[in-house]
Order: sequence, then C-alpha cells, then structure tokens
Amino acid sequence: MMRKVGPFRFRFDTRIYLEETTHPSKRDRAVAAVIGKNPGSAMPTETDCLTRLNLDDPSHGRLPRTVRRCFLLAYERAGLSPRAGDFIQSWNLFYLTDPDLKAAKVSIGEMERYHSLPICASEQIIPPIVWFAWGRPEKEKLAKYAIRFLQHDIQNPFYYCMSSKRIVTDIPAPQVGAKHTQGLPVEPIVGHLAGILKS
Repeated sequence: MMRKVGPFRFRFDTRIYLEETTHPSKRDRAVAAVIGKNPGSAMPTETDCLTRLNLDDPSHGRLPRTVRRCFLLAYERAGLSPRAGDFIQSWNLFYLTDPDLKAAKVSIGEMERYHSLPICASEQIIPPIVWFAWGRPEKEKLAKYAIRFLQHDIQNPFYYCMSSKRIVTDIPAPQVGAKHTQGLPVEPIVGHLAGILKS
C-alpha cells in the first residue's frame, strides 16, 4: 500500500504471500513478520489500497523471495501446508521507499523536520514468529528506529547472528548484527522455522 506524505512516498502493509493470490484482503492472516531496514523502490500502481507487487521484480531486492522460499521449505519439512491467504508481514525500521539506504536516511532526516515518522498500522498486531533481518541499526545510525521493536512481546523472535553465524532465539539489540537475507545461509533458517511450525 503506497501513501504520499508531502513529497515522500511510503510503502505500508507489504505482504509476502505463501500461495499466489490475486486479491489480497484485510481478512488474510499474517503467520509471521520479517523486519528489514526500509522498502526498496518498487511502487504499487495505486495509492491507499492493497495492490499486487511482482516478487520477481529486481527492485524489490532478494528479501521477499528468500523469505518466501524459507517458509515454504519449512512448511514442507514440517509436513504442513500454509492456508490460503497466509502471508509474511514485511516490517521496516522506516517505510520510505528508496533502494539507496544512504539517500533514504537523508530523506527521512529531512522529513522528520516537518512530520512525525509514519509507522505501518500492521505493527500493532504481532504474529507468532518475528524474524529480525535488519543488519546493524546502530552502525547505520538507525538505532532510534529499532527501539519500538525491542518493546514487543513476541512469542518466537529470532535472527541469524552475523558474528556467531547461528540462529539466536531472542530480540537483537541494535548493536548486534541480525543478518539480512542477502548472502544468508538458508538451511539454518529453514530448520528453525520447521521446528516452530511443528510445535
């Protein structure tokens, strides 16, 4: 869902559906969430409504495809199938659309002089699984945007630790490296998700 705030474009309620859907609905179910830095450059064709985006579009980056693949493999390994309408909610430290993180941070700084930072309403409903893939917010001077996620009560939080190269079942502090999906080893993620799904 794309929305304009002054000259800035924000993308909210981005969903990674586990099965193809032509009509996204507010009644569909978030089975998990993944948290990255900010959306890429892909823009919906309409504003203020749910619109289908093409996951094969390179402007999305690899995160949606990698996340979907990991969950589908995990369901298969757990001997389960996602239900129609199940999706992974994509959250961000901030929702300004720009593939260039450096430029996006400049724009966010400019915008915050005149507006409060808009947050996705979907963050109010916490799904049972939350995957942190936001890199190192503190290193990128984005720690203040990570704070709101540290206060959530999450049933199954996890991230792939960049330094120890293993899954950690906790909410990462902003100075801890929570590996982004680019270059991420898939097997540990799939095994971890399969264990959660079977439990």
